[in-house]
Amino acid sequence: MFQTLLNPVRQIFALSFGLIGVLAAGGSSAAAAGDGAAGDGAAGNGAAGDGKAQILRIEKILAAAQNAAQVTPYLDPHFVWDDVVPGEWQGLPAAKAHLAAEYGAVKDLHTRIVKIAVDADGELGFAYSIQRISWTAAATGQNVEFITRQTDCYHRVGARWLIVYQHVSFPVDLASGKAVLNESLSPQSAGF
Repeated sequence: MFQTLLNPVRQIFALSFGLIGVLAAGGSSAAAAGDGAAGDGAAGNGAAGDGKAQILRIEKILAAAQNAAQVTPYLDPHFVWDDVVPGEWQGLPAAKAHLAAEYGAVKDLHTRIVKIAVDADGELGFAYSIQRISWTAAATGQNVEFITRQTDCYHRVGARWLIVYQHVSFPVDLASGKAVLNESLSPQSAGF
């Protein structure tokens, strides 16, 4: 499915990362809690087996996360996050600060992966998903629910799969120009 993307992206990653030497093994070995499916955290998350299965396991752990510490072990130090307002965060320190603020502002967080497609070739991997997210705002008690689309781009560093780029967006109703927050996306419109 993503095979046509792998070669150009691999070339971009090789130019961006390989030439400047940031693809070095190592990093945090902190354990990440999740849904109980795996307690090994980011360390060794790709030591053996199929990259697609490993990435799918990480996506499920991230969906179950209740705090920033459960997410950050899966982020590359040079992580770029293209999120909703105010926009883009570059680097792990910026992502950690933003994640801490986001998780701190909510309680009773629930993320359900409605649809997901994963592909990997041993070096690079992608996960595209539609997610239904709900929470209670910590400050006001207001319940919030919406759907979002998320694309995570992974690269393999030694035995670990790390997210180097994440894009989060809402579907837009072109007639009104407004985000569609609570409508179901059909599999056809999502590319499945």
